[in-house]
Amino acid sequence: MSSSSTYSSPPPSYQSTPPNERYHEQHRSRAQQQHTAPDSPLMSNPTHRNYNTVHIGTHRFESAKSGSSALYVISAVLVFVVLVLVHETFHLVGGQMEKRMWQQERRAHVAEVTTWQREREERERGEAEARRAFGEERQRAREVYERERASYELERARWERDRVAHRPFWSEPWLLWESCLAYNTRMYKARLRNLPLGGGNWLEACKSTQLGWHGRAISAESCDVEEDYVYGMFRIDFDQPQCQTRWGDWTWNKGCVRPGFRALEAPLWNQKWGDHVYEMCATTPGVLAGYWDLGPPMQCRQEGDKDIGMVGRWEYRDDGCW
Repeated sequence: MSSSSTYSSPPPSYQSTPPNERYHEQHRSRAQQQHTAPDSPLMSNPTHRNYNTVHIGTHRFESAKSGSSALYVISAVLVFVVLVLVHETFHLVGGQMEKRMWQQERRAHVAEVTTWQREREERERGEAEARRAFGEERQRAREVYERERASYELERARWERDRVAHRPFWSEPWLLWESCLAYNTRMYKARLRNLPLGGGNWLEACKSTQLGWHGRAISAESCDVEEDYVYGMFRIDFDQPQCQTRWGDWTWNKGCVRPGFRALEAPLWNQKWGDHVYEMCATTPGVLAGYWDLGPPMQCRQEGDKDIGMVGRWEYRDDGCW
């Protein structure tokens, strides 16, 4: 009995560890192996209210997630800083290059302006020199012209005095032929007087000297020399009443000669023997009795007396002829 009572319970040193304590010991050993702080309140404090509900895997995931987020933030900051530095570097380098280019362009512009100013000054000096030379040349030419003009005026005055003193003139003209050459036209002849000694250029003097006739100046139609005298022939076609023919007092209406035209005829009066009747017929004004002035006739034919009888013919438009 006594022996059974003696060995009924093991000694205290040999008592088995309760299950709860064994769990805590295993947990602490695993935490130490995983480098978890032994004094963590969630793992080392058995009196914590969530002591029995702590999940070790969830805690590790949250720790890793927070570490990755911090790494991302740091990387982003570093990338931003690098980009800012690169941008500022390029901006600074580009600004310096642009400044150097601007300075080069400015120096080139200054050199170009200087060259342009120098060329402008040279051109202005050249133009001023050219104007001065032109003015001097013009002044010399004007002086030469004035001298030549003065000499010419003196020579001209002397020549005019000599010309007046020895100026040729025509004698009183006389009728060369009694016959008429044309309507109101006859031929006259005159002698050229006061020619220079030796005759000079008699033909030029004959052509250049004009004859005064009834207030008009007439040049010689032809010149000739007869027995050392110069004569001129003058065809005068005005103030010749002996050669003023006219058309008769009646006009013959020949009727329609073709569609749209009518013919008229009239005799020529006041011509005489020896006249150039065809020329006189063709040049006599066409003032017909009972009609308007139709101008010179279109045709002339001889009828009646020989060398006298002349008839003129006109045709004018008449819408009554068809």
